[in-house]
Amino acid sequence: MVRRVIVGDMPKIELHRHLEGGIRPATAWKLAQTQNIDLGFADYLSFETAALVREPIGGLDKVIGAMALTRKILASAAAIEEVAYECVQDAKADAVKLFELRFAPALLAKVSGLDYPEILEAVSRGAARACAENTGKVGEGKGARNAESAAKGLPAIEVGLICSLRRTSPQPVNAAIVKAMLEAKSRNLPVPLVGVDLSDNEWTADPETFAGLFDSLREAGFGTTAHSGLNTSAEHLWRTIKLLKPRRIGHGILALRDPALVDEIRRRDIHLEVSVLSNWITEAVPSIQGHPLPRLLQAGLSVGINSDDPGLFGSGLSGEYELLGRVFGLSGEDFTAINLNALGSSFLPKETRDKVRKAYFTVPEAEDRREKAQGPGKAGALNQGSAE
Repeated sequence: MVRRVIVGDMPKIELHRHLEGGIRPATAWKLAQTQNIDLGFADYLSFETAALVREPIGGLDKVIGAMALTRKILASAAAIEEVAYECVQDAKADAVKLFELRFAPALLAKVSGLDYPEILEAVSRGAARACAENTGKVGEGKGARNAESAAKGLPAIEVGLICSLRRTSPQPVNAAIVKAMLEAKSRNLPVPLVGVDLSDNEWTADPETFAGLFDSLREAGFGTTAHSGLNTSAEHLWRTIKLLKPRRIGHGILALRDPALVDEIRRRDIHLEVSVLSNWITEAVPSIQGHPLPRLLQAGLSVGINSDDPGLFGSGLSGEYELLGRVFGLSGEDFTAINLNALGSSFLPKETRDKVRKAYFTVPEAEDRREKAQGPGKAGALNQGSAE
């Protein structure tokens, strides 16, 4: 078991966090006041109670609906930039060394009225501002962690951005977002766009609808990931993999229902972006204890740990680690192996990943599983996959 103080200081990699689910309730309240947005609550405590979802409330759609309450404040470029800034600051406070933040331009455009290039620029500016600072939000031990990064000659955090296409958006909207992404690639945003995601309820659209968009982005050098295999079936996950050819899968916990699918995910070296607390709150699993994380690791799959929507759930990545250490007995060695799997699966450039690995995740005899194409090794009691 890993104690909180150790977990808080442990270098981490996070690849799956939503900007819209990372809004601090206090920030939502403040920005609502400054933008004259009525959130429908007379005082902050009443709003905070409604804005936080700490336990199951009736499934994934209910949780997505709850997120709409705080999303109202993303009504301007300045508000979007501020939330992006705080998402990166919160990741820094959790000792995240490489961070990928995803956001849905269609949702932000609906709230703000901005066009897609303006949204991409606002998110990138906010993330860049946080990257440039040596401190994040106030937190015990965080100043020392950032000083450690500076001493190594590294930024406190490396960040890439992912645009989420939505299954429920009209296809012309998704096509316009892809066009904006392709155009942004030549504009040298201060924090780069590195990937595309497919999100929203998986029952609402067939992955074939998005295959062409994914192909065009992959050809342009973007990484690809998709939410799949969460509240649907193993067959949905099969179709996502065959049609979209993603390098990563958001959640993917239903893979264990089909041994052939597990073999295929392992063969393709697809990384699973797992969020245990989120999976319980959205009722994808009946309990934390019943989550298949240990079996995913024992199957030799590449798995990472993520907070998903920490502003909504009231728990950051260190809280997720503490929970997994307590419930599943994950050790420091297990967490290191998990982080190396995530690092090797990041969409950021190889030279960036190598810098982070050498500075924070030097493990004796650890091999880069993607670069050296070797079979799985052993790293930790539960992780039967290789270190990276």
